[in-house]
Amino acid sequence: MSQKARQKASGMSRELTSLYLENQAIPVPLDLFQAKPKFGSKAERWVWRGFKSSARPDNLVLHHWAKANEHYDDYFYARYNARATPCHYSDEEYD
Repeated sequence: MSQKARQKASGMSRELTSLYLENQAIPVPLDLFQAKPKFGSKAERWVWRGFKSSARPDNLVLHHWAKANEHYDDYFYARYNARATPCHYSDEEYD
């Protein structure tokens, strides 16, 4: 190795220079290019849509974002609105 090659590069520490000169064959990644992703379809259209829930007795109109091609007659989670009848115990049964 010539004296020019052994000269310390500016900004490099002595340890780094010695490591670099020992390993002249540094592997270079072959595929540096990352292709732009190609999406198969157009983006879905979303609209701000009002809805009513059959679980509410006051017919309140609430809003949410929904896909433009989806239409629901009733709010999706209204089917989970199950009303339970509370149990009533007399004082004798409770003790």
